[in-house]
Amino acid sequence: MPEAQGIDLIREAEEAADDRIRASEDSAREIRKQTETEVKKIMKDTEAKGKKAAEKRLNENEDKRAA
Repeated sequence: MPEAQGIDLIREAEEAADDRIRASEDSAREIRKQTETEVKKIMKDTEAKGKKAAEKRLNENEDKRAA
């Protein structure tokens, strides 16, 4: 009987470890998803700033040519 209890304890510990692993994997997936979203946002912001800067330089060059 004590051997059966030991086996049950081992099984419970394995299940708890599996649960923690699954929770960690879920957390990692969520963090990865959030990171990808943030990177996309930063890339869009950077691209928009770059376009604005390029348009500003273009307008300045056109103004210089016109003058």
